[in-house]
This record gives sequence, C-alpha cells and structure tokens, in this order.
Amino acid sequence: MPTYRPGPVSLILAVLVALFLLLPLLAVIPVSLTPSRMLAMPSGELSLRHYRALYEDPRWIDAILLSIRIGVVSSAISTMLALCFSLGIWMFQPRFSAALVGFVLLPMVVPPVVSAITLYFLLTSISGMSSFFGYDTWLGVAMAHSVMTVPFATVLILVSLSQPTAASTLPRAASAPASGSAPRASSCPTSSSASSPPPCSPSCSPGKRSA
Repeated sequence: MPTYRPGPVSLILAVLVALFLLLPLLAVIPVSLTPSRMLAMPSGELSLRHYRALYEDPRWIDAILLSIRIGVVSSAISTMLALCFSLGIWMFQPRFSAALVGFVLLPMVVPPVVSAITLYFLLTSISGMSSFFGYDTWLGVAMAHSVMTVPFATVLILVSLSQPTAASTLPRAASAPASGSAPRASSCPTSSSASSPPPCSPSCSPGKRSA
C-alpha cells in the first residue's frame, strides 16, 4: 500500500497553524506566576502561591477529582455508544445509514446555546424521575458531556472500520451464512470405485466430485 508524505510546504503550513493555536496557551504560564490574588501578568515579582493553593486548599482537590470522575465516566459512555452504533452501521449497512450517521453527528453542528438549552430541559425532566441524573449532579453533567462527545468518537471509530485491516478481520453480516441453513448437497453422482469415476453433468464443477 503506497504511503503519501507531505511536502515541505505542507509541513511548514502545519507548523505555522500549530504555533498559531498553541502560542496563546503559553500566556497562561506567566499569569500563573503572578503574586497578586487576581490573575494578571506579573509586574517583576514571581510567586508560586497559586500552585501552592492546589494542594493546600481542599476545594481545589475536590474540584480536580470531580473533573477526573466526570471525564472518565463521560468518555466511557460516549465510547460505548459510539462503538455500538459504528459496528451496527458497518456490519448491517442499513438503507438509511447516511441519515443515521448525520443524526448522530448533529451535536457537532448545532450551536452550543441550543445544545445547552436542550440538555437543560432534558436533564430537568429526567431529574423528576430520578435525582441521580439532575442537571446539578455530576452524573447529569457526565451525561451532557457524553452527548457532546459521541459524534467525535463515532467519526474516529467509523474511520478505523473503513481501513482495509478492519475489512479483513471483522466479518460483515451480509457475508455471513444464515444460521441453521444446511450445506448445499452436490448433484454429482458418487462412485464406490476410485478407478472409474462416473461422468458428471455440465452443471457440476470438477471440484464437487467425490471419489
């Protein structure tokens, strides 16, 4: 399989775009070293008071653990849903597969304000049935994150399944034999003598003769 390598112009453009996206993040480093209570650029004196507050203040520890919990749970839910959907689309190939994929990718194109309002009313309705899935609970926030991250996981899994390696290792439902179907019997006559094989009809292939 031929490999395609980008030229020097493409590499230079990719580096420039990466720098344009990553350089604003470098401004966070000097801001975090400011000695003032508010986040601002340091005016000559550097301090580690904000880093010290990460392990001295238990509220920061609780917030970090809560973020990790929400991230792990939402990632697991979105990956499981995207994997089930992608395998179903890839193996069964339904007639309206393009419409189904477009429906799953809707959170990527819907404005965030519309998604936030929709998820708010959804979680508010669910919280009436169970208090564990309210909009102000960590599990409700994880569900909201899962809705927004399922499209990205679906795109990655569908792209992986479209590779030739996936086509050679995973069977499709269309190519699998029907369950319970009996093997097709050969219409060629058999002979007990191996020295004189009987004639076979033109509809029989030579490989179907049995000695």
